[in-house]
Formats: sequence, C-alpha cells, structure tokens
Amino acid sequence: MKKLALLFVVIVVVLSTSCGNSAKREQEIRDSLRADSIKKDSIIRAKIDSIREDSMWRNRETPDLALFNLHGPVKSVTFNKGIYADFVKTMIFSKDGKLQSVARHNIKRNGAGIVTQLSKPSDFGSIPDALDFTCDKQNRPVSVFVGGHEYGYTNRYTYDENGFIASESCKGAAESLEFHDVTRYKYLNIDNYGNWTSRKATEVETIIDLCDEESGPERKTTTRTETRIITYYEK
Repeated sequence: MKKLALLFVVIVVVLSTSCGNSAKREQEIRDSLRADSIKKDSIIRAKIDSIREDSMWRNRETPDLALFNLHGPVKSVTFNKGIYADFVKTMIFSKDGKLQSVARHNIKRNGAGIVTQLSKPSDFGSIPDALDFTCDKQNRPVSVFVGGHEYGYTNRYTYDENGFIASESCKGAAESLEFHDVTRYKYLNIDNYGNWTSRKATEVETIIDLCDEESGPERKTTTRTETRIITYYEK
C-alpha cells in the first residue's frame, strides 16, 4: 500500500513538472512570435518610410524648379536651343531646390520669395536684357516677357497632362516687322526622375512687313531638337 501511495506521489510530481514546463514553453513561443512580429512590422515600416522619402526626394517640386519645368533633386540644368538657351544657358540650384545662380544674371524675387525676373546687362547698351515671369498657382510660367535693347516680345504657354509645355506662342515686333510664332512640342526622352531631356519643336512663324503690306504675311515652318543636360544631387 505504501508503495502505491509513493508511486502516486511520483506521478503527480512528474505531471505537475511536465505541465509547468509545457506552459513555460508555450509562453516562450508566444513571446518569440510577438517579438518576431514587432521586428517584422518595424522592418516593413522602415521600408515604407524609405520608399516614401525616396518618392518625395525624386518628385519634389519647389517654386524655383517649377518655373523651369523641373522637379526632383536638381543640381544644375544646361539648355541647348530655345528661349533659355539663348538667354541664360546654365542654372545652378541649391540642394533645397532654390535657384542659386545664373551666370551674369540678377535674380529678382517678390515678397513671397518667388522669382519674378532674370536680368543681365545688355550687350548693346545700358538697357538690361530681362525675362519677366507671370505664373499660375503651381508657379509654372503662363507667359514670359523677353525685353532687351530695342526689342520685346511675350511667350505664352499651355501644358499637357504630364505637366510639360505643350505649346508656346509668341507675338512681338522689331523695327518694321511684326511676328507671330506658334511652337508645338513632342517629347523624345524623359530621364529617370521624370524630367524631359530631349524634345522636338515644330515652329510655324508668321512675319508681317509693315513697310510692304501688299505682299501679305510670310509664313514658314521649321523643326528643331531641343535638349537640356540635368545633373542631380545624390541622396
């Protein structure tokens, strides 16, 4: 009888120990799974934050960048052909997207810090060459007045669904001539940041000679390829 009682006690102790170890093991598994879940959530959040930050960096658009149809971490842009190539050629931007310098040019801003004019000493006299900007709410130019020594004209712009300039119209006068140009653009190359680097321009030019009105307006169509070289800041 005593042996049976002792055997019963042993069994109870073994079972109690086994249940205790099992419960402890289960808790350890739960804690491990919870830690793994927290770690995975942290990694996922970090990846999402990184993707979001990278997207903001790549697609950032400041008023100064928008003025020249740019976005992203632009460091510099050099134009080949077109109004900016003829007038300013190369622009330098700070890392926070602010127009920093344009060779030989003064940068004029309004009270809100928005660029309203680029000007430089004229090659022909004391009257400066200048670009005066009128912009929409997104700070994209809707018109640019180009003025200089004994000349002046206004370029007006429309935009496509991608935010690129779709067309440009220009009216002006020089000496005894009046002219009206309409240029339409087709974009040939877009870089990894979504900025155009090459486009085809088809220009229809109408010229009226005020001293020879009987001959009527002269019209001609020309095409050209405009390119720009863009450098970027590294993240």
